[in-house]
Amino acid sequence: MNQKKIKKHSSITVNEMKDAIVSSGYLLEQRVYPIFQEFGYHVTANAAYPDLLTGKSREIDIKAIHAFQIGEDADFIFANVLCECENNKQPVVFFLQKDPPIPDLQHENIKSAGIPVKFLENVTGREFVNLPDFLNFHKYHHISKGPTSTQYCNFHRKDSNKPWLASHEHEQHNTLLDLACSVEAEIDDYYDNLILPSSEEDVSINVEIYYPLLILQGPLYSAISDINKKIKLREVEYAKYRKEVFLKGRKNTYNIDVIIESFLPKYLAMIEKELDRASNILQQNKQIVQASMDRLINLVHVTRRKDKKKSFREILGYESER
Repeated sequence: MNQKKIKKHSSITVNEMKDAIVSSGYLLEQRVYPIFQEFGYHVTANAAYPDLLTGKSREIDIKAIHAFQIGEDADFIFANVLCECENNKQPVVFFLQKDPPIPDLQHENIKSAGIPVKFLENVTGREFVNLPDFLNFHKYHHISKGPTSTQYCNFHRKDSNKPWLASHEHEQHNTLLDLACSVEAEIDDYYDNLILPSSEEDVSINVEIYYPLLILQGPLYSAISDINKKIKLREVEYAKYRKEVFLKGRKNTYNIDVIIESFLPKYLAMIEKELDRASNILQQNKQIVQASMDRLINLVHVTRRKDKKKSFREILGYESER
């Protein structure tokens, strides 16, 4: 009987290792890490969070937090950037809607946590408004400016003799879903670790604004079709993507920023400008903010005496009232 020659499993060469690393997103993560630090962010690489769909532990490429002080007191508003890095080998295209949603309403999907994220309309008021409305995000937050996409594609082909196909790559779909899940997990973690002050204690403003972000190493395009169904493609540095996800038994909407690597410094400068303005609004309305916090803390104590199972997020957050 003829014995077939068994081919030994070959080991990867040094050059092949280099090529594999370059084609991955690892080097991109290494490059953007110090940029966050230059802008004053505390950065954690491969931060763990629980997957809300499977319950398993997952990781986000970069979690970066920066504190913006409100006035001279111990009051802060935080930018919490949850970032995935991707070395897209082919361009990614985000489609612009011909009839986009009303820009003034896009800020309603901005996610936040803390005390307070809802505010009395005035010092003696009884009704609350949400944080984006109180901070007038519709006037200056980048989410409220320009068109937002709800659809995207990238390109692949089975071999060099076949035409290119436009489709949703499974990996990229998962990346965008991971960003949405990581935001929810961060909000849960904030409230799960919240130590509630007594009704008599002074409460400081402590609010986090969440910025889910996808950084691409490769090209990024926007696309729009005209009345003749012709596609116009334009290479861009930045795109806004709105994603709807069913989490925890209900539909949630998330604004996800998508940028190319070189745009990151401009993006962080944009966040800084936005939160500096938000800080000024909170400082200028300190009496209303303080009255809101006092009312909320009292509401928590009263509610928890009646129902200890009710979470801080449910009582202090805004989404439970919608």
